[in-house]
Amino acid sequence: MRMHAAVAFANLSGPLPPELGELAQLEKLFLFKNRLAGAIPPRWSRLCALQALDLSDNLLAGAILSGLGDLANLTMLNLMSNFLSGTIPKRAHRRRPTGLH
Repeated sequence: MRMHAAVAFANLSGPLPPELGELAQLEKLFLFKNRLAGAIPPRWSRLCALQALDLSDNLLAGAILSGLGDLANLTMLNLMSNFLSGTIPKRAHRRRPTGLH
């Protein structure tokens, strides 16, 4: 069963829920243009079916989760306009993603 979640421009605030990392069938997650804060939860490294992740235009801070590079299906990643530090994991570059921002 394919799962997609899009909650953009919803004025959401607070931390990213670690529990989303348990949604093994989640393929696309769009949470851009909210007021989400804090770090990307380590459990999100378990999103093995994830193809697209857009967390842009939030208030996220801390290091970019290195586990994102282990997501074999991830081809679109947008983290721009946050307060994240570090680099996109090199393993993500090897898959020739359609968009890294």
